[in-house]
Amino acid sequence: MRRRAALLALAALGLGACRAAVAAAPSTPTPPRPTPLRLARPTPRPTATPYPSGGLGLFRGEWEERHGRGRGAGPLFGYGGGKLGVAFANDLIWYLERSWGADEVVAVEVARDESRAYIPADARLLRTYQTRSLRRVDLYASSSLGERFRLAAENGEPIDPWRGVEPDTFIVYYHELGDRVTGVVLSTGNNP
Repeated sequence: MRRRAALLALAALGLGACRAAVAAAPSTPTPPRPTPLRLARPTPRPTATPYPSGGLGLFRGEWEERHGRGRGAGPLFGYGGGKLGVAFANDLIWYLERSWGADEVVAVEVARDESRAYIPADARLLRTYQTRSLRRVDLYASSSLGERFRLAAENGEPIDPWRGVEPDTFIVYYHELGDRVTGVVLSTGNNP
């Protein structure tokens, strides 16, 4: 029993000494948590191989090499003396409008032929339909356009250029005045 009491007294003395040593030791400051780095995403750049499109899916630099610098502060930039309007998402054209105006109207087939100059080479017509407001719409699909926007989103903002509809699709719709066309719009998705 004496031995046990002696061990308890020694342990208590040791525990007290440890507490005193810890209390006397200078406290080590806790290092601050590192601030999470927000890495700047590089602006998407044109590829070495030119993208086979005259408009939709082109990078702004590719478009402006062909059409000069745009006018305006966005989101719609004017080109070609105001006959072309273009909007970009992740530096890629997602919206393009060609205007003839009321003085220079063209037939639907002429407008359709010119619109083909602005679509990707692999585009395939899925169907033509009319909206409730009697707007004529051509619905297309292009896997290269879809892939181009997916790759740009990896280095840019995570946008949905299809606006919730089937990916890879885009439309061409016509501003008609009777049986003539005053303008044509090309836009990703299917929302005329």
